[in-house]
Amino acid sequence: MITKQELHHLIDELPDDDVETVGRILDALTRQQLELAGSGRRPDDFKAQPIRSIDDLDVGFWPDDEPADVFEATIRRWRDAERHG
Repeated sequence: MITKQELHHLIDELPDDDVETVGRILDALTRQQLELAGSGRRPDDFKAQPIRSIDDLDVGFWPDDEPADVFEATIRRWRDAERHG
């Protein structure tokens, strides 16, 4: 499990051009948690359902103006930086 201190360190180390992407993802995750909390339901309350279509995986948290390939490139850059670091 990652601590808040470790998370702060990771954010501090982000290249400036990645801050927007990561900020949007964290914002979306936070909104999801708040909605879940407001519903009175806990993650354990949700039952797994079979995936019948790729559309079943679209939960609407990805920013419309942020292509997935940009996110993937960012993750690869971070991993390369860690390896060569």
